[in-house]
Amino acid sequence: MNGEYDNPAYLEDILHNGFQQRILNLEADSGGTETAVLVRRLADCSSGENLDPSVQKAVLYVHGFNDYFFQKEAAYFFNEKGYNFYGLDLRKCGRSASSCQKFDGIGDMRIYHEEILEVLKIIYLEGNQDVVLFGHSLGGLILTLFAKDYSDENLFDGLILNSPFYSFNTVRTKKTWLTLASHLARIMPDVEISTSFSEEYGKSLHKDSRGEWNYNLNWKPHRAPKIPLSWLRAAFSAHRELLNRFEVKKPVLVMCSGESLIDLTERKKIHLSDIVSDVRDISAVSDNIDGEIDFVQFDGGVYDLLLSDEKVRKEVYETIFGWLLKNDFL
Repeated sequence: MNGEYDNPAYLEDILHNGFQQRILNLEADSGGTETAVLVRRLADCSSGENLDPSVQKAVLYVHGFNDYFFQKEAAYFFNEKGYNFYGLDLRKCGRSASSCQKFDGIGDMRIYHEEILEVLKIIYLEGNQDVVLFGHSLGGLILTLFAKDYSDENLFDGLILNSPFYSFNTVRTKKTWLTLASHLARIMPDVEISTSFSEEYGKSLHKDSRGEWNYNLNWKPHRAPKIPLSWLRAAFSAHRELLNRFEVKKPVLVMCSGESLIDLTERKKIHLSDIVSDVRDISAVSDNIDGEIDFVQFDGGVYDLLLSDEKVRKEVYETIFGWLLKNDFL
């Protein structure tokens, strides 16, 4: 893999310090040419623990809604364990987005499988033999569908889910309204509506507000962009599908916060709860998976567990690497 570090298909990424990126050309949709961006950091960028050059291991991280890959800490930890780290910015998101980020042209969550399959092809061509998928939020929903569809194929060896987007965490009346709005997509697919996600989540994370993280607010704004009804319908369709039992023939680790919070006037709990998803729904879908499933909740965790406070993050990484070790992935 040392020679691959100088692969001309890759350029230095905005994260620097060993991070590289390459652009992936996808099939055009109604909006025109589509691209996704693959970011990687190889294990030989670090000192590495348990590094065995004869066995190349990789993890592919897929970000959430209104998000992109910027979690450098995760890459460093996986590199230290001998994993080559790959992060994917999905079409229309982050590095892949135009100046006006819009989620148009997406009527099925499986459309994202195109870039996942393309990235997996690259990962294996670069000499990796064992691959673990790691998805947060929307990435967790997408990868759950992917694992469901491709469970019988040798495309991945395990699946880690960080607060997968299995429902909207909102009051019943607003959830009912969103459901009704999704039905209107049959006749008005391009009509855009505001999401139910509060800007308080972003403000609790970013260093310029009340958080500790620095990231691009154009790519991960506090207030998410409007979504077309077609995208909303695609999300609800995926949610309903996962309410039925399904099988994943590879080990799965599902993680989420200890509790969800809807009442955002409880300011002290915003930093200690999931204010985006409903952890009860995450638990319910996890129970629907036939296979080797580990479900773990973290008290004090936020929606993206990797952005929780340091104590919780330590527990999260210990859980991840303990699970990898248990399944002979380390």
